Amino acid sequence: MTTKSSSIMVAVLAGAMVWAGGAGGAVRYVALDGSGTNGLSWETAYRTIQAAVDDPGLGNGDEIRVKYGTYVLSVPVKVEKAVNIYGGYSGSGSTRDWQTYQTVLDCEGEAKRGFDVYANARVDGLTITGGYSWGIPPFHGGGIYIQSCAATVANCTFYRNHSQNNGGAIAALYAHGTTISNCTFIENTAAKYGGAIWNDESNLTITGCAFMGNLAQATAADVDPDAPIPGGGAIFNKGGQPTISDCMLDGNSGYYGGGISNYFSNAIIRNCMLANGGATSVGGGGMYTYGGSATILSCLFQGNSTGEMGAG
Repeated sequence: MTTKSSSIMVAVLAGAMVWAGGAGGAVRYVALDGSGTNGLSWETAYRTIQAAVDDPGLGNGDEIRVKYGTYVLSVPVKVEKAVNIYGGYSGSGSTRDWQTYQTVLDCEGEAKRGFDVYANARVDGLTITGGYSWGIPPFHGGGIYIQSCAATVANCTFYRNHSQNNGGAIAALYAHGTTISNCTFIENTAAKYGGAIWNDESNLTITGCAFMGNLAQATAADVDPDAPIPGGGAIFNKGGQPTISDCMLDGNSGYYGGGISNYFSNAIIRNCMLANGGATSVGGGGMYTYGGSATILSCLFQGNSTGEMGAG
């Protein structure tokens, strides 16, 4: 591995186990083996995250602690207040390690996604898998749908989620100030744009994330008239001024832009590695930009391929 790629990987992985938990405020607990009484302790913990979110005693800035285990969802968790949701707890005191005590939200291909977020909430230390946005609006975001707020998604893994439209893992619409950090996106797919993330007119930040094997399936026959450049195997930016930094994108595929597609977006992309991406169209194996004024700084393009030209 080159010095450049090594430094990017260190940046992506650094701090993976650093926890920025909430200080003060109310706390509610969630555990599969809780009594479901009132969520005030591990013993009386709620059995679903939604029950904790809906607790009238929990307000903006308060905290939800979720014990390890696999929580099966039939509908998304709807978040309309700025609570902080932390997974990765052992269920004993405040011991937390989201890699050891994995908290999984399994949508089983039935729930539209893991979360619908409409407030400045935080989702931290969870694995979301099996999300499938289909059937009823919003059609975007197989794992999390974020709209008109400044949410934080940190230390999460998105594995094999799917959107029938855009954003296999995350869709962010008008979500200025949203931050996605230290997350891993593996084998998520979108029927149209943004195999992992669809960013629509949002000045958001994506930092320290890894994207591997994500796929945007749209071809020239599937174009959206509002963004007629299908692609973005990992990330599709439509408008806005997102910042993407210290990320590793490896083995992602799309029609235009195997790694990233920018459509009239003033994206800032800094210190990222885009490797082994595939564009099935004319160009942009690693990245494709149409319109706007994207800024690309200190990035490594390696091993990308395309149908005709512009493999990088």
